[in-house]
Amino acid sequence: MTDREPSPVQLPDLDGAGITSLLDERLHRARAVRYDQRARVKKAKAEVKRAHAELDHATRERDTAEADYVLLIDRQKWETQIAAVGGTAKN
Repeated sequence: MTDREPSPVQLPDLDGAGITSLLDERLHRARAVRYDQRARVKKAKAEVKRAHAELDHATRERDTAEADYVLLIDRQKWETQIAAVGGTAKN
């Protein structure tokens, strides 16, 4: 060897089983990352579904309250009109 030649690179001595175990380890890590990502997506979808359900419930409550208010106003107008002609409102 002369001074100009690069020194040989020290590579790990991997036989067929060593390469297989290295690839298995990398595959295992990749699957773990993919599993974690799927779990995050599943959790996010569940949160979105829950938020939609809460929104639907709040919308129904609002619509019911608005309808009750309209009925109350109509009833008050009806009772006022009956009282104006001298009658009584019966339930």
